[in-house]
Amino acid sequence: MTNQPDLLDAFIKALNRKISKKSELVNFVADSLKIEKESASRRLNKKVYFAVSEMGILAAKLGISIDGILKHKYGSSPPTYALHQPKSVSSIDGLTNWMEADLNLLNGILNEETEYGLVFNSLPLEFVISYPNLLKFVYFKWGYYYIGSEEYNNFSSWQVPSKLLSFNEDIAKMYKKIHKITYIWDMTSIFCLSKDVEYFSHLKALSEEEVKLIRIDIHKMLHDMEKVCDGISYNHLDSDKIQIYLSTIHLGAQYSYYFSDSKCYSYFNSFFTSSNYSDDCDTCIQVRDWINSMKKVCTLISNSGAKERRFFFEEQHKIVNSI
Repeated sequence: MTNQPDLLDAFIKALNRKISKKSELVNFVADSLKIEKESASRRLNKKVYFAVSEMGILAAKLGISIDGILKHKYGSSPPTYALHQPKSVSSIDGLTNWMEADLNLLNGILNEETEYGLVFNSLPLEFVISYPNLLKFVYFKWGYYYIGSEEYNNFSSWQVPSKLLSFNEDIAKMYKKIHKITYIWDMTSIFCLSKDVEYFSHLKALSEEEVKLIRIDIHKMLHDMEKVCDGISYNHLDSDKIQIYLSTIHLGAQYSYYFSDSKCYSYFNSFFTSSNYSDDCDTCIQVRDWINSMKKVCTLISNSGAKERRFFFEEQHKIVNSI
């Protein structure tokens, strides 16, 4: 039989991993459960137990798997992923909290020599943080789909929250610390991004001038990534430790792992589906082995395959020009 205090301890630890600052966590719990801050604080101090329904609300908002907690403590079997409804976050703060929690989690593994692998079908943040108009568009798109308030009807009047921008330096530092990186680049990524820009242009959320600025940033990013593939480091992307492969197979989702001698995490997501970061060693090894096996059906374009690399980037620039 499940011991309620043990489960409560594990759940509160999971909350703290997501929002480490106590005052922010108290405010988040109070706002989410529509209770007073004092009542929220009493729950976090275990003077009052969270109701099951309250745990469900908080877990859904922060992407915490209660089944995962149960598996870790009691050996039950959780689902491997969660489905996120469109417009399911009340404000950009929810997305900010997710990002902060993930960065805190991943920074914990980087004290050791770490290997990172990513299969992606949409540009990872480490590719776009140096290009302000492109980065703003990525965050704007997240807000439109996950929050959906009127502020996401107009790109020019919307400003990226300063806290999100403050993560740029953290992201750059994190990827500078990683010792080995493998990227498998789904060849449809730029095509899908271009269609997203066209979609928001048709909605009149983007002006012609804003489309032009985003297009310029995508071209810059592609030029810089081609340099990285050619052995020239750029900002936080060190060409000496990066391998980039092209996948001609449309994978439809992102899969990643972080692996060191004593810790590991694996993760996958599509636009409305995601897993929690799993620290299960067997799962991480399976994800790492699978990503490495994908190299057999992909084309290496970093420090190799000059002809294929040039053709790929030329095609991507043509796609961007067609926006």
